[in-house]
Amino acid sequence: MISTIIVAKNEARKISRCIKAALQVSSEVIVIDTGSTDDTILVSEKAGAKVHQLPWKGYGTTKNEGLIFAENEWILSLDADEVLDADLIKAIKETNLAVATNVYELQRITNLAGKWIKHSGWYPDKIARLFHRDIAIWTDSPVHETLEYGQKVSFKLLDGHLWHFSYDSLENLNSKTLLYAKLNAEKRHKRGKKATFYSGSIEPWIKAFKIFFVLGGWMDGKAGWYLARNGYLNKKLEHEYLLVGHSEQLR
Repeated sequence: MISTIIVAKNEARKISRCIKAALQVSSEVIVIDTGSTDDTILVSEKAGAKVHQLPWKGYGTTKNEGLIFAENEWILSLDADEVLDADLIKAIKETNLAVATNVYELQRITNLAGKWIKHSGWYPDKIARLFHRDIAIWTDSPVHETLEYGQKVSFKLLDGHLWHFSYDSLENLNSKTLLYAKLNAEKRHKRGKKATFYSGSIEPWIKAFKIFFVLGGWMDGKAGWYLARNGYLNKKLEHEYLLVGHSEQLR
């Protein structure tokens, strides 16, 4: 059987549909609340989830700590703004979870202000989210945490899609761009990276060009242009944070 774990904060508006879909493939859904000030806890419990409160320690660390509440060996990790579609629910139900070293990838597709993004480097987006708790652990990266494995594993891509409703508006995308720029700068700073002429004047343009032309952003229309522009701004902001040595100084 599967335990679904969702780390959330102030996601009362979105988390119910995530939980209800997850309950179709899981014997339990566990929400790790990291300090919500809205009705996330109430909404989660009403939707059928078990809620535990933990202090925020970063994406990967908080997800790892949430594992202690899971009753099952197989873990499905979701974000509050993600929803399993019908085909993915069917695929998970039909999966024989007999081999612990199998790690299952989900095909995520993101919705930006009502439009499904099918290019721009956002799709296809294969992410490992269904795994046996004994063979994987989340990294403690401040952004874009990934799974690390203690032994050789085999990756299996499941049919269907994981719907990602992360960006309700372009303004929402802007605010997350600011956050990710800070976190990426922190990550690069820890690796000894410094701001350079390249990171401030060349890298942003390369990022924008790659998104719009190389990764097919132009096929996403206005949204693709906006994502390319956003990629440029992300790198410019990251450079500015690197200039001060650590992103915390600008928070």
